[in-house]
Amino acid sequence: MMKKWILQNIQAGFTVSLIALPLSLSLAVASNATPLQGILTAIRACMIAAYFGSSNYNIFWPAGALTALLAVVGLHFGITAFPILAILVGIIIGIFYLLRIVRYVMLIPSATLHGFIGGVGITIFLTQLDSILGLQWLPKHEHLYENVLQTFQHIPSASIASVVVFVVSLTFILV
Repeated sequence: MMKKWILQNIQAGFTVSLIALPLSLSLAVASNATPLQGILTAIRACMIAAYFGSSNYNIFWPAGALTALLAVVGLHFGITAFPILAILVGIIIGIFYLLRIVRYVMLIPSATLHGFIGGVGITIFLTQLDSILGLQWLPKHEHLYENVLQTFQHIPSASIASVVVFVVSLTFILV
């Protein structure tokens, strides 16, 4: 019985890792961190979440909801600020838990969630637009709109090979 349970969990874990690995890589790059830092963060976060919050009804993986905020923190304070930010967020969540107000944090209307998720998707796309076009050499600015305007100004310099790789990869993912 235990062997069957372990095999089922290994299969589920492998399935989740197929999604979490490229997601953690892209979120790290979008946050101005290195791909290795994204992978290590995903592994550590999932291990901690599995220990403290594991159940049969949840899946832990990196989330892109605050990528724009992380990019700004990375630009202002450098990537060494990320561990401090993570600790502060953990403390805030712990305070919510101790005050027993976690359930109120989770009461968000579905329309708000859909708008938030749509905004996050657009933000991640715009943050990675220069990579899609092969314009990684462009300097990064504090505000997203400055980066997007700069990317649009350099579209004539875009790499066709980079765009083709993106389109092929996206098609593969969607299919």
